[in-house]
Parts: sequence; C-alpha cells; structure tokens
Amino acid sequence: MLLRYGVPPAASHQFQHSPLGRGPEGYSDYRYDLSELELVRYLDFFYSGAVDLIHESEDLELITDAVQTLPDQAKAVYASADYHVGPETLPAVADALERLPALRRVYGWLFRNFAAMALRFLGDPESMAFPFFAEEQLTHATYVYLGDRSCTEETVLEALARGRTCVSRGHFVFKTLLPAPTFTRITTTGVQIYFSAPVSYSKPRPRSLLLFRDGKLVDWRIYTPKVEEIEFTYVDRTPAPGTHLYQLYVPSKFLSSPMIVSVPAAP
Repeated sequence: MLLRYGVPPAASHQFQHSPLGRGPEGYSDYRYDLSELELVRYLDFFYSGAVDLIHESEDLELITDAVQTLPDQAKAVYASADYHVGPETLPAVADALERLPALRRVYGWLFRNFAAMALRFLGDPESMAFPFFAEEQLTHATYVYLGDRSCTEETVLEALARGRTCVSRGHFVFKTLLPAPTFTRITTTGVQIYFSAPVSYSKPRPRSLLLFRDGKLVDWRIYTPKVEEIEFTYVDRTPAPGTHLYQLYVPSKFLSSPMIVSVPAAP
C-alpha cells in the first residue's frame, strides 16, 4: 500500500538482540547500514528507553550530512523504539525461539497482545522505572502535517510521501510547527519558525529546545519546570544565500524532519 502511494523507502533501526534481525554473520548492529543510506528517505528515530545506547545526536548529524551531500535524497524521520531488554537477551530463550516453531507462535501471540494488557494493568509507561517493550513502543508517535486537508488514509500517506513529518516520544504533545517540514525546498529571503507544544513532559522538570541550522546550533531555549507548554519563535531575517536545513529538537522528546529553505542571491 505504501509503495502504491509513492511513499519513500525507510531505513529501519535494527533491534540488536532480536533473533528475527540476526543474519548468518551474527547479531545485527544497532546503527543504520550506511551502505544503504542513499536508497532511503526516512530514518527510524527516537530510541531512548531502558538502554545504554542513546545515539539520537549521532543520527541528527546523520540526517544533516545526508541532506547536504545527497540533495535528491532529503531525509525525513518517523518514530520508533529501541528497547534492548527483553526475552531475546537471554541466550537460552533466543535459541528456543529459533528451534521451536510452536514456541515462536506462542511468543508472537503474547507479543501482539501484551501491549493492551500492559497498559491496562501497569498504567503510565513513563512512570515505571523499568518499562516493558510494548509500552515503550506505544509512547512513540509520528505526526504528519495535513494543513487544511481532511484527515483520510490518502492525505496521510501523501503527507508521508512528501516528508511532512515530525516525531515525538512519551507524553509530549505537538501542536504547531511552521513552516512545515517537507522534501520541497521553500524559497524565501527570510526565515521565521514557530513551534508550540501544549504538553512537554509528564512530570515538571527542566527541558531544552534546540534549533539547528545546517547541523549547527543557532538557538537554545531553557523552559523552567513550572512551564508545561513550550512556545518558540525564531526569526532569521538575513540568512546567507544558498540552501539551509533547519531542524527542531527537544532531547528525547521531539524531532522535526528537515525544513529546507532556499535563499536566493541578492540581485
């Protein structure tokens, strides 16, 4: 269905310990396969969970480099999870899943149905010190920008195909981002970015919003624990001529796809 609507190919983040992701050469790595990077336009993102592999900043740099070096393959992001702790981390269980098809079927059924049971009996995923795999996945969301178009299957898939995406994690609620991310370059002589999120964290604590231009930090805002809503405006009236990439990032909570701006040279 996605191919029929022209949705670009995605680079899925690898689950390091899963026997399903293991090839003849051994366990899959937790990074992207850089040799395949030119073939994709989406990057699976936001992995922070109960793991010690927090590599969001590296992947943010990866997106910037890809857009700058592969202009025809601009990268958009979508939400996913990276929970590295589960039955697959126990060698005996992993081997049993591979050797016994019946056990794999039982495990698959439990995995598919565990999310609803976990949310019903365990409550708030972010309040637990050691969340379960399905819960951590359910706290990740991909937003698509529809503008004034109605929300239908066709309009959502079209927005995905155009790279009009943002991703969030946990209780973060995104409301507005202008200009909307897109694979299409915006031609303008000045840049104004507006962002709002009515809910940023489940529990009040300090949080940052970072704005990157061409991979370099150009604005960093700190929001106090007493302020739950994030509202941000940035004005760049005289950016240098050329193509610029802007991205908004709230660490471990929100990331926009690239907003690509083309600034014409002065006449």
